[in-house]
Amino acid sequence: MSDFCGPPALDLDAIESRVVDATEGPWVCDTTRDHDGIGWAYVRMPDDGARPRVDARLYDCEFIAHARQDVPTLVSEVRRLREILQEKVLGYD
Repeated sequence: MSDFCGPPALDLDAIESRVVDATEGPWVCDTTRDHDGIGWAYVRMPDDGARPRVDARLYDCEFIAHARQDVPTLVSEVRRLREILQEKVLGYD
């Protein structure tokens, strides 16, 4: 299917490839405090074990954690809508 609509920089194949390569979800935003009482937010992944974590502000952490579930849903919806547009509105097969 041609990318005839939407911003030219929206490369659904590249986005979807990053989704496939990423650690399975769901990801979780978690918080902790160090020995000085300073709070940290980080993304925890399934089977976290020794995996590196992403330290971030809480709202950024929530965004990053939800991206694992949101991005595949959004890519699927964009593809579905593009197909409808192509078939129904523009009359392409």
